[in-house]
Amino acid sequence: TRKRRPQPDIHVGSYS
Repeated sequence: TRKRRPQPDIHVGSYS
């Protein structure tokens, strides 16, 4: 998760 969000983005977690 690059962006600071209240909930973890699973789809974003794939980004290196």
